[in-house]
Amino acid sequence: MGLSNAISGGIIMVALIAVLLTVPGIVGTTSVVQDASTDISEIETKIYNTGIAVSSLSSSADSALVTFTVSNPGSEKLWDFANFDLFITYNGTSSGLRTEQLTYSGTCSGDPSAGNWCINSFTNDLLDPSILNQGEAMNLRSTLSENTDTGLVAVIISTNNGVSTSKSTTN
Repeated sequence: MGLSNAISGGIIMVALIAVLLTVPGIVGTTSVVQDASTDISEIETKIYNTGIAVSSLSSSADSALVTFTVSNPGSEKLWDFANFDLFITYNGTSSGLRTEQLTYSGTCSGDPSAGNWCINSFTNDLLDPSILNQGEAMNLRSTLSENTDTGLVAVIISTNNGVSTSKSTTN
């Protein structure tokens, strides 16, 4: 009887030690999952608060220059312009209908080189210079790789967190 009590006590002790050694791993995993959930929630909030709109789209036939204004109706600050995506669909004078992805080239000093876009100026830039806050706008210039022909010119711009907008016009 005494030996069986000692053996059962040893088994219970081993089981308790195994449980105590397992608990920190479970707690650590729970913490990692909670941190990931918090990160996802923050990203979703940024996306929800991001707003972008295109206006004043201008393009002329036989010209590669396309100008337009981007405004921020959302509450998220927009500043990572190098990671914005800009696509322009147009009728090229020699190639016909095409879509071109343009590369950000910073602040304008004249027209950007072919295949690039730049920020010409900010409007109502009262808070955080060179950051697009709510209610502010930026005037953009872009140069296509070939001149536009008459017809469609469509601009699609996407922020670094994936929110996009578009606008089209005809020459």
